Amino acid sequence: LEQMTSGTDYAVGQELVSIRHLPIYFDAQGAKEAGLLNPASTVKVLEDKGDFIEIEIDGWRKAKGFGRVIQEDFGKNIATASLLKEASTDSNIVTTGEKRVDELTGLPWEKVAAKVWIKKESMLNDINPVWEKSKEAYKTNCSVCHTQPAEAHFDANTWPGMFDGMLAFV
Repeated sequence: LEQMTSGTDYAVGQELVSIRHLPIYFDAQGAKEAGLLNPASTVKVLEDKGDFIEIEIDGWRKAKGFGRVIQEDFGKNIATASLLKEASTDSNIVTTGEKRVDELTGLPWEKVAAKVWIKKESMLNDINPVWEKSKEAYKTNCSVCHTQPAEAHFDANTWPGMFDGMLAFV
């Protein structure tokens, strides 16, 4: 995947997808880290300054504690980014919107948008290559010891626990 990133268009307005964990920053110089963007996370380019771009990370977070983890969707534990405490509580970085309570857990959630800076690297304009590579790894690794479960067999909140349980075997 890394080889494919050389053709990525980082223009303002583009949507980008990360192919690995990437540090995110408070500023366009990368002087102060604000957190980490997770692989396969979609962001939007807001500004371009040399080797860095300002991006917006849209998602949801649990409205308890410092709300450091931005999830892809309401009630789903699909982590898009993890912010450092200082970034998660900075209103210049994070803006909040709609608030909802997850009926399943009783936890309050809020819609958020985080504006941070990231280096121009390891991003694609299309998520399909990431899914293709992931599917290949799934087919190769998840049928060695047992029958491979259908991809839709577990929901987004269950899959991480299933993967964690298998780590000792691969």
